[in-house]
Amino acid sequence: MINGSSMNLALEILKPTLGAIAGAVAKPAIDALLKSNRSYRSGRRDAIAGTWVGGGGDFYLEDRSQDKFQFTLRLALHMRGNLIRGKGSLTGSFPEASLVLSGAFQSESFVQLTYRNVNLHILQSGVIAFRLDGTGTRLTGGYAGSAPIRGTFIAGEVSLQKIETGD
Repeated sequence: MINGSSMNLALEILKPTLGAIAGAVAKPAIDALLKSNRSYRSGRRDAIAGTWVGGGGDFYLEDRSQDKFQFTLRLALHMRGNLIRGKGSLTGSFPEASLVLSGAFQSESFVQLTYRNVNLHILQSGVIAFRLDGTGTRLTGGYAGSAPIRGTFIAGEVSLQKIETGD
């Protein structure tokens, strides 16, 4: 049977070895995390900040009896740490909606944002997956979410052009 002082002595002797093992195990995980965050340290981070304008439209409605909408979308995006934050306005053949967005780079070229209506009484929310083009001036992608006025789930495509550089 090992008493308390013998256990402490054994731990003191093993501490450098355990530290080396823990470091060897943790290093690949830390390297992978740093590699996945590479886009935040690159010019792509600066490219996402700014004002974006364009349009899109639904290609899927859960309630197929309703019309598919076309819309104009204006986003003001900025980086806060590793996160993308922003505000947006959605206009079309429906009441204008003000949105708040947040998300992150998923790779050098792919951005995922969630959105919701600023009015918390309106249950409008969803996700947008964008591809940032090689010049950092165009976002194209798709969205899926809820359309509260129509009372249905929707999905569609959106394409935005950068019109102003942000901080």
